[in-house]
Amino acid sequence: MLQQHAARLTHRDVRQRRRAVRKLFELDDPAALVHFQPLLDTGDGWSNGKAADAYRRWFGPEHEALGDQLVDDSRSEVRLLAAEILPRLGEAARPHLSALAESAESDVRLQAYTGLVALSGEDLGTVLEQAAVEEHHSVRRLAALRAHALDEEQAKELLSKALKDGHHRVRGAALESIGLLSDVNSFRDSL
Repeated sequence: MLQQHAARLTHRDVRQRRRAVRKLFELDDPAALVHFQPLLDTGDGWSNGKAADAYRRWFGPEHEALGDQLVDDSRSEVRLLAAEILPRLGEAARPHLSALAESAESDVRLQAYTGLVALSGEDLGTVLEQAAVEEHHSVRRLAALRAHALDEEQAKELLSKALKDGHHRVRGAALESIGLLSDVNSFRDSL
């Protein structure tokens, strides 16, 4: 059944193609994901959206090669999708997310750092330090919001810098994070 519907994804008639996409979704089979990859490259917005939905729904460790293709894509919306779903691979996603964290688009960098933070254990401090010096305020804000999870000394250092940040959202995130610390009084002078 899967192959029958997948074969119709390249049909000349757009109605046949869309019916095939709907039928593949109804099957709810992660093996169908490989058939959605070419739909990301079509000029049809509906097909692109459905392909992205399929990746969000079924992407897992068995699809690591498909994830590699997303990371290498030239379109920012595809790289953003990659940054969103790659953390499902666990540690195998770390090099890809690090590469996406150097992307030109701030939304891709933010999503990549969000994934790196989710994967981090002992190296959370290193990831947050890198995020704290990012160009875009949304990434610096992420670092400030998560700083309370660091050990006390690292948290104080990162949050002190965030309180002096030029963007009000980063400063607000620092205040939120300070409220979650056990030693709020140590920031009395900074505030």
